[in-house]
Amino acid sequence: MANQFEQLLKGSRETGVLLNLDDLVRGLKSTTLSPRKVERALESQARIASQSENTRWETRAEDLIKQLAALGRVTQEWASRFPNLTHFSSSSEAETPQRSWRPVTETAGPSTSSHPDGARPMSPPTVSRMRPLKRHSPVKPPPKTSSEGAPKPAKRRRAARRSRRRGKPISSRLGHPCPLPYCSERVVLPKCHLLEEHLPNVFDTHRALTSEVTAARIECLRLLTKDPIKGESDLPGWVDYINTRSLIWKGWKITEDQREAMVAVCDALNLEAPAAFSLDPVNSPACLIHWRCLVAIASQLKRGELEAVRASYQWDAPTSTKRRRDAVQQPSRDVEPMATSGAGDSLPVPDEVLQEVVYVFDSHFHLDRSRIQLKLDPRATPQMMMDAVPDPSQMDIAFRVSGGVAVYCDPNTYPLEAEINSLRVAGYGVVIGAHPRHLLSVPEMRLLKLAILRPGVIGLGEIGVDLTTIEAQWDPQREQFAELAALVPSDKVLVLHIRGRTRDSAHYAYQGALELLKYRVKLPRTQKIHLHCFSGTANTIVHWTSEYPNTCYGFTGMVREFSRHQREALQQTPRNRLLIESDAPYFPVVQGCSVGAPHLLHVTAQRMSEILGDITMPELCSLTESNAHELFEVPPGWGPPL
Repeated sequence: MANQFEQLLKGSRETGVLLNLDDLVRGLKSTTLSPRKVERALESQARIASQSENTRWETRAEDLIKQLAALGRVTQEWASRFPNLTHFSSSSEAETPQRSWRPVTETAGPSTSSHPDGARPMSPPTVSRMRPLKRHSPVKPPPKTSSEGAPKPAKRRRAARRSRRRGKPISSRLGHPCPLPYCSERVVLPKCHLLEEHLPNVFDTHRALTSEVTAARIECLRLLTKDPIKGESDLPGWVDYINTRSLIWKGWKITEDQREAMVAVCDALNLEAPAAFSLDPVNSPACLIHWRCLVAIASQLKRGELEAVRASYQWDAPTSTKRRRDAVQQPSRDVEPMATSGAGDSLPVPDEVLQEVVYVFDSHFHLDRSRIQLKLDPRATPQMMMDAVPDPSQMDIAFRVSGGVAVYCDPNTYPLEAEINSLRVAGYGVVIGAHPRHLLSVPEMRLLKLAILRPGVIGLGEIGVDLTTIEAQWDPQREQFAELAALVPSDKVLVLHIRGRTRDSAHYAYQGALELLKYRVKLPRTQKIHLHCFSGTANTIVHWTSEYPNTCYGFTGMVREFSRHQREALQQTPRNRLLIESDAPYFPVVQGCSVGAPHLLHVTAQRMSEILGDITMPELCSLTESNAHELFEVPPGWGPPL
């Protein structure tokens, strides 16, 4: 963490980009840098602020420096002298003691200056050998040179590294990741990046404010927040969604331009404008036009949906948050006066958004293994994972993943509470277990017992038996299966992985697992069970349903290769016990793609509907989504609003 923060400070010094003061102080409080290094970092930032004439930075810095001094991150002596250290501009040379580097010449003659103090005025250094006047010098000395005038070897290597880094964009060396899940860029100015690359720039407040602009913003906002099922926009619902999940950091201020735009929206919607608009919490639907709220909304949309809306509400000229507001810019489409009744039925909707939307719930996929298979960041979200897998199929409907169950069965990738909570907010539950092929050690068994008790974990699995391994491993697998099955709490789902030998319906494996749970583990009949990647026969379904009525059967892309007996089993599965799952990154279902993904479940659903015969693919997706919600007891507030 310290090395990363030092790299960020180094990049700021080299590029001259001023870091956000709150982020800077937060990093300095948490880092392990010595007080001397902290003081140097603040001095360099103060110099950049002075060169850019950022007086607001200097004003706020004094209070925050006192906080760092109270925590012992800087010395009290340095904190008391910091107000003088921040004045580096040439206009204050006569008033502030000059902290520069004194040139050491070969000969020193008597001073002939007419300065009132009798001292020669300071001038920029012109010779190579320098020594500092004071310890806290804001100006770096020029590099030492050899007799030939070239930099010394160590300096030459550092200069080469700097020159290589200068060839890269600033965003690759500095900044933060883009807040949208499907964008991997690092940005220094997130607002500029979002309005130029992702968001409709009709929301750019650096424009002249007119009634037409306000009407276009309201239309675009309603289109972004429109429920595809109800056909209406619920602006107050999105306000509650942002507030309950704390999606906006504390401390964001609303500028005067943004306040004027929000007042205009309140007037157009016949809403009472609050005395002071706030983002923490959001206190008015008009605040949703703020770019921070728009990011929270856009992160719940598919990239194609957002781009379709953006294309319809884009200014003629490229947007820039630094453009002057001296000319009225018109939208690229004719904006008609809109009614303020709130129904939103008369809004002009692009053709791309008028598609039928089908939602599916992926009951079983491996997020950790998909990250490794696709070589993604270890913190990649399910949406980033799906964006990395192309879907070449052309469909007349919009296929959208409403949520799913992320299964972690490798002890070295078990998620922490922060990741579990972030997945839950996005609509994904977490199940933790151990794959039958992996025989746990004593420390790993202890880790699993603690992991399944973490808040937000909704099930234990996948566990079970896998007879595709050598026969010597079957008995150890059964012993581990019995020990783990006894750990499942009554309020969690038991996810089972049961597989027979190659090209086998696994009847022997299913029957043996059922007897083990019934007679050895003595699992209660009311226990909820998910038979993941089911490949058994109709008799298997009859036996399991009679012993454990709350058993659900998950079907993967394997249905495309089902035998006649397995197809009959799918047809005889109770409809309220059907589940659909991708088991990503396994079972690729699209030609030319080597991995599976939740957003490709339409291929599996289409094949299942053909085998069942009396249900369409959209109806099957809706049915399995309802069954999954009932099995995993999805609460009403789980995941984003649709």
